[in-house]
Amino acid sequence: RTLGSHEGGVRCVRHCASANAVVSGSWDRSLKLWDVRAAAPCVGTYAQPEKVLAMCAGTPAGGERAPLLVVGMCGRHVHVIDLRKPEEALQKRESSLKCQTRCVAQMPSGEGYALGSIEGRVAIEYFDPDEKTQEKKYAFKAHRAAVEGGDGVYPVNAIAFHPRHGTFATGGCDG
Repeated sequence: RTLGSHEGGVRCVRHCASANAVVSGSWDRSLKLWDVRAAAPCVGTYAQPEKVLAMCAGTPAGGERAPLLVVGMCGRHVHVIDLRKPEEALQKRESSLKCQTRCVAQMPSGEGYALGSIEGRVAIEYFDPDEKTQEKKYAFKAHRAAVEGGDGVYPVNAIAFHPRHGTFATGGCDG
């Protein structure tokens, strides 16, 4: 069954169980929410400031159990969106990585997320804007290899967290 389409190429599609929705992000600078049970499945289209490159859906830790969507876009934009009110981003951030975002994954604890870039780096970010919490964020070089004459730099294509332990693995173009 075809749900619908975007004006531009679709870069990513995610299911958010806590919102009972499917979300698609496109190079046409939009997000669309889909209810696969409905006769008219597109329940909303939301403009974004740039092309959508990566996104992940999950539920944060703590008292508020809002289903959150983290969207990585061109121009190093990162938006955190409450899927119950997707019209306006909860947080608008600039990626701490210098190069284009390639992938994003939320921590199973709901405290934050990891971003991967085309430059082979990974950044760990936290949702809580408190200064103490923000001091815990960091970035590191992930997919690098010694090659003749210098460093080989490989994009990070995927990040996956272990659901119980919170450890994560990355997959890159270095195989």
